[in-house]
Amino acid sequence: MRAHRIFVAALVALLLILSQSVASALPRLLVLQAEEQRTRPSLVEALRFQLRDATEVEVSAQPLPLAPAAQRIARAAATVSASQASFAVWLEAVPELQGAPGFLLYVVGGGSGRAVVEVVRLPAAKDGPDVDRSLALKVSEIVDSALRSAEPDVARALRPAPPRPAPTASVSARPASNVRAGSLGLLLGGVAASPAGNAGAQVGFRLGVGYALRTSALELEWSVSGRLLSPLDIRRDNRRAKIGEQVLGADFGVHTRGRLALGGEVGSALRWLHADGFVGNIETHSSVLVVPVLRLGPELRARLTEQVTLSLAAGGEWMPLQQRFSLAGAPLADLGRVRADALISLIISLR
Repeated sequence: MRAHRIFVAALVALLLILSQSVASALPRLLVLQAEEQRTRPSLVEALRFQLRDATEVEVSAQPLPLAPAAQRIARAAATVSASQASFAVWLEAVPELQGAPGFLLYVVGGGSGRAVVEVVRLPAAKDGPDVDRSLALKVSEIVDSALRSAEPDVARALRPAPPRPAPTASVSARPASNVRAGSLGLLLGGVAASPAGNAGAQVGFRLGVGYALRTSALELEWSVSGRLLSPLDIRRDNRRAKIGEQVLGADFGVHTRGRLALGGEVGSALRWLHADGFVGNIETHSSVLVVPVLRLGPELRARLTEQVTLSLAAGGEWMPLQQRFSLAGAPLADLGRVRADALISLIISLR
């Protein structure tokens, strides 16, 4: 039991370190609030959805005071730099724009003191969630262009850009022809392993972290996870072996995109076995064996929500080393070199 606790504690610490290092790699966008504008929570949610694979979206607690545009842009750039963010965005209402109300949409990068300004006209004077989705789509296009060019000055990153007509508040798909910045996910689930050798079946739980890159058609994922399986209890005559097992491994997977996705994974791991031997009720022997493992298998994924995906995977494991334990000079446990496994996991997006 002590070995199990040490393994779980070490695994959790490793996952926390990996989570922080990957999450910190994403650029950040601050949503600023113009003093004269009403708050728009649906705009923040739309931005988080549109930029979920590329940018962390945060709401700034500091409002933008009423001032000329140049002063506001300079103040926003200073806020971006002070917050160690990459971009800031805010809206200013325009009472009458080509016969209908509309907005000026500002996107500014830190340190440049310049901004991209987009004119957005409301069709038929209607405001609501569709408008926020259209605004978020426009911000996504600007940020994506700046990230692709690796240019923090959004005004320079988009130059020379051909003029575009003012967008209307309609929902449209994001361009997905390029590889997006990665997203982090937490893996929580269970595992079942088939009998092998003279050992019985096992069940346990899985905890891990994954990092995914998405293209227009595929999702590429790297993951690190640990598994804690139920102990084996193998008896022969008056001899007995209790074997605990933990597995720490890394996997690479390729999947299609969509609500239902098919794919496969290949990976390697270290299988850590701790055996205690008994003759009668007396413990006479204890040993540890670490075995490399290769794993391959198909996977089916079903997206339950925008943040949660259900994963069903099956596969085969191959161990290049023989896994046998002897007690009192005679063989007792043979764990074989091949076994099948099945995993069910929830993948929770951490953005």
